Amino acid sequence: MKVRINELLDYEIIHHYDEDQGDEIKSTGNNFYIKVNGKVLEFSIPGQSKFLMKYRIFRRFLRYDKSNAVFNWSRDGVVILFQWKIYFFDLNKEELIYINKLKQCRNVLHGGIAVTPKTICFGEYGHNRNREPVPIWTSNDDGRSFSIAKELVEQKIKHIHGIYADKFSDSL
Repeated sequence: MKVRINELLDYEIIHHYDEDQGDEIKSTGNNFYIKVNGKVLEFSIPGQSKFLMKYRIFRRFLRYDKSNAVFNWSRDGVVILFQWKIYFFDLNKEELIYINKLKQCRNVLHGGIAVTPKTICFGEYGHNRNREPVPIWTSNDDGRSFSIAKELVEQKIKHIHGIYADKFSDSL
């Protein structure tokens, strides 16, 4: 299946693209586009100014152009980090669910979320000038809930660049 490059460029972020399956997750500001198993879903995260979201210059200045979106392990949902909040988009119910609020960042570095059969895990990536404890978030129910599994309290730690799954050792 070939995709025209213009179709991908219609959005600011391409979170996921699988040429073999045709699955993709893309976003611009608070607007998300998900294609999975041939089904296309589009939705907006509520609570954002339509005026500010309309113009790239405002999205960029206010950092509304940054977010994370990953399929969960079973691919029946998408975990989204946007503007300090964790969401789960249920692909079967076509429902966006607010999960929790991040403590130090509006989203994490792209590619820094580990998705495994047992857990979804990420560490916060923020400015942390005062060297507050840095949370590591985990979900043990495939993205439907998240809690802080550990906070790194060492004063030298500023933030976490990413948590990655090692498929060879079956560990993070």
